[in-house]
Amino acid sequence: MKKAKGSIGRPSVRNTIKHPELAERIQTLMAKRGITRKDMSTALGCSEATFGNYYNGWREPPGKYADKIADKLGIT
Repeated sequence: MKKAKGSIGRPSVRNTIKHPELAERIQTLMAKRGITRKDMSTALGCSEATFGNYYNGWREPPGKYADKIADKLGIT
């Protein structure tokens, strides 16, 4: 892994996938239903960047967003 200029040699926390199973599930269901990241962020009422954190598994969505994601994807 390349170090970023001026880094101390450890990987960026932001780019560490913390929730890979959740990210994979969201990505799979969105693809099956033809839902875009923009569609999802609009439905959640958040920015595309914020939803991108959940989509990529970098962060776990808080309850209010988790419920909206489940509703939009048709799951419980």
